[in-house]
Amino acid sequence: MRDLAARADAAVGAADPLPLSNLWSPRAVRISAIAGFVAVALVLACGIIGPQIVAGPRVSGTENVATIRAYYSHSALASLQAGILPAAAAILVLAGGLHAVASGSARQTANLGLAFTAAIVPGYLLAASLQAALVTTANSGGDVLPLFRLWDVFYNSALYTLEAAYVLSFSIALTQSKAFPRWFAIFGWIVGLLQALN
Repeated sequence: MRDLAARADAAVGAADPLPLSNLWSPRAVRISAIAGFVAVALVLACGIIGPQIVAGPRVSGTENVATIRAYYSHSALASLQAGILPAAAAILVLAGGLHAVASGSARQTANLGLAFTAAIVPGYLLAASLQAALVTTANSGGDVLPLFRLWDVFYNSALYTLEAAYVLSFSIALTQSKAFPRWFAIFGWIVGLLQALN
């Protein structure tokens, strides 16, 4: 961790003509790294593992109303979606820190990563809201299929594309940055490509 902090200090301390990166002190970059860990923990707890514990495997790609209703009839799913809100904020903080350590030719790619991240965060909030609405609709006896199809196509198609775009953009930028170990960028490439293929 100290090595990562030293690299962040050196990268942020470098002269950079863009005012956005000048707002990030080395301490702020370290905080953004912590925000990244918080985002991962919240997404795992509230978006992946928690829903599986409560309702079983996520429903996707089906038009079977009984299956959709059975999954979303668990009221706790709506509460779990509230955890996506701070996760989205943490993702923005992480993206700001990743952008701040990019310099030179990596800056343009980091700009793309920051733009894709800013575009996807409202999508995360909408997807979480749609899932909470599906819980309400399923428990009130309403028609879940139209709302489910909207969520399914939006989340499992549109957002996956943006996720792949911001992960790959930052991975390309980090390949040229000395602020992070090389394995971090390689891991990002793998995650981004898997997301693109998903």
